[in-house]
Amino acid sequence: MLKKDKLTLEDYVTQLYNLINEIGVTNFSLIGHSMGAIIAVAFALKYPRKVDTLIPINIVFKRTKKAQDDVIMRAKDVFKSQQITNIGQTLERWFKNKTSPDHLLKINNVRSWLHNTSPKAYAEAYYLFATSDRVFVNNLSNLQPPVLYLTGSEDPNSTSLMSEQMAQETPNSWSESIESEAHMMAYISAKKVNSIIEHFLNNTTNTTK
Repeated sequence: MLKKDKLTLEDYVTQLYNLINEIGVTNFSLIGHSMGAIIAVAFALKYPRKVDTLIPINIVFKRTKKAQDDVIMRAKDVFKSQQITNIGQTLERWFKNKTSPDHLLKINNVRSWLHNTSPKAYAEAYYLFATSDRVFVNNLSNLQPPVLYLTGSEDPNSTSLMSEQMAQETPNSWSESIESEAHMMAYISAKKVNSIIEHFLNNTTNTTK
């Protein structure tokens, strides 16, 4: 866990860099989800020789003013109340239209995790997430590895349009939207997501050999 009064994106990038060095990995394929996707892109920009392929999942990019205000307000609410509020609404955004018994079990697991998460740590990370949607504006052209921007058609905040816009600004990149999936698709529909990831990694590996 990062221990600072005010976290920056660079703190998370450095934490990942230190982890990579500790386990002795020189280069790798990097996949990140949501806030992790932002960290992954920032890492690939700073350490391009370490990243063979990059897959940001459900990433945010250039929110509208209203969306920006809403997400910052949610972060400030957690700071102010020191509790993670509106968990039901959060889960509805993350797991849109997922109602099967297996889905509900997985959703309840996440509900429990949120209830047991440190509000302070959550608020700090969430506020950074809320204010980082424009950090890559005019910078994506510097990305060097093959990139797949992957999101779900039902994600109201990390939208398919955002992924398409990022792909348009990134060399050697693609975007793909999975139908009927929302923000937590990598967790709730792992087989769908893994199949696309595997196909992309196999194709890019074969192409770059």
